[in-house]
Order: sequence, then structure tokens, then C-alpha cells
Amino acid sequence: MTRELLKRGYSEEDIKKLWGGNFLQVFKEVEKLSSGR
Repeated sequence: MTRELLKRGYSEEDIKKLWGGNFLQVFKEVEKLSSGR
């Protein structure tokens, strides 16, 4: 996903903000739910 964001012109700083923000929390929750099935 990070590679694709870079290809689309997002800066490394923008990507760090994305990964450090709410997205990471949501991703972890999705992982927990999917592994429970």
C-alpha cells in the first residue's frame, strides 16, 4: 500500500501521518475480527 501511495504522489510525511493515525487502529481491529473467523 505504501508503494502505491508513493507512486500516486503522496509524500513520505503524508504516509507517516496516515500510518500513525486512525487508519492503523482501524486496520488492527479488522485484523482481529478477520482472524477470529
